[in-house]
Amino acid sequence: MNNPFLISSYNGETYFCDREEEMKKLINYLKNQINISLFAVLLPKKP
Repeated sequence: MNNPFLISSYNGETYFCDREEEMKKLINYLKNQINISLFAVLLPKKP
């Protein structure tokens, strides 16, 4: 079975700016053993 969660590349810190509050929430959820799901919506590339 192939891993369905593929990571193709790291695009740098630019794409993770201003996420301090979200990171605090995620860390709190993990510390309290709360299940979470993360997903991303990929937009089509412009021609």
